[in-house]
Amino acid sequence: MSDQNCPPANPSPTVVFVALGAILGYIGAESGTVACFERQLWPQRSFSSFTASSALGVALFTPMGGPLFKTACHTLDGVFRNGLFFGSHEGHMLGTAFFPQRHWVYNLYEGASGGLLESRCEPARNCLWAEALSRMPVPPISSLFPPQSSKDVEGGQQERPKIRSKIALHHLKITLATPEDKASNLLFVAEDSNTISPRALVAIVASEISSLLTAVFVLVYFDSYWAFLWLVPLALRLFSAAFALYRDPLMDPRQHPEANNAEACFQVDTHQPHGPNGHFMLFTGPRLLVKQFFEHYGHPKRHRLREIVQFTTLILFYVSFPLQLLSSLVWMPVQVQYVWLCYQMLLRVHIISKILLTHIGRARFSLDMIARRRRHLPLL
Repeated sequence: MSDQNCPPANPSPTVVFVALGAILGYIGAESGTVACFERQLWPQRSFSSFTASSALGVALFTPMGGPLFKTACHTLDGVFRNGLFFGSHEGHMLGTAFFPQRHWVYNLYEGASGGLLESRCEPARNCLWAEALSRMPVPPISSLFPPQSSKDVEGGQQERPKIRSKIALHHLKITLATPEDKASNLLFVAEDSNTISPRALVAIVASEISSLLTAVFVLVYFDSYWAFLWLVPLALRLFSAAFALYRDPLMDPRQHPEANNAEACFQVDTHQPHGPNGHFMLFTGPRLLVKQFFEHYGHPKRHRLREIVQFTTLILFYVSFPLQLLSSLVWMPVQVQYVWLCYQMLLRVHIISKILLTHIGRARFSLDMIARRRRHLPLL
């Protein structure tokens, strides 16, 4: 017979830590963003501007060792809805994590016969320049008005106008690079369109430096081969990068002298539900040069084997955390469980930070820096 007044037995550490891991997995999965898989599926752009100065930010805010199963499920669902699972060259990439669509539109203004101005509206798709300009900081309102003395304010002699919202006007002029531009000290930015560069591979390794150090600690201190769990995200990311889809490169309009390459103006419509912060954006330059950024520049080149590899890595990221949680309950030593749970708790803080810093190391930040210094950007 058992005494009903006896207190219940304390749960084992394994049960407690697995329960905490499940809670952290739920919270982490709810706070994850698709931006991490956009970086994984487009490493040529995501890490093309990686430098030693950005290594710390990349290491702190871009690891992928946490519970990403819900985010991976959303990414796979978008791939399925766009028909990419059905077969070779079936479906379309636009609107998936391979080639995100920003749901913006632009108006193209160019000269017509009789000196008139012709305009038409088209979707902006994945325009790199529009997103770069949308992320530029707006000057503070205080810099637009002269300072007020306390005497004027108290006497009511000077009153500042009411401000409801700040809207920036961005005008970016894009031209072909001249020999003088190439010989000068102008800052140029390039991104790979085919095979991933060694710089991007180093950036991927740097992003998983926390998992690498943890794996070394578990292997040396606990002499446990469970250290391989911390190497799984890096292995998957390097495997995915090795089979990254090639992208449509920048087209030189000088190779098409017969096409219409007159000066044109592209105005991004900011009145869409997902508009770029309400800013007013104008892009001017040769028509063929500027228009490719609003169309197929950076679009993935279809290759069935590479696509299957990317689908496989997404599925492995989907099952990674549940399998690790199951392993910690059934086979993992208690001491290693402590390290695993602490590592997951640390990544939860990082995932929350990812919501604010989803584009660390992206080429667009280098473009922002150029745009802050000059309004005229030479290309090619």
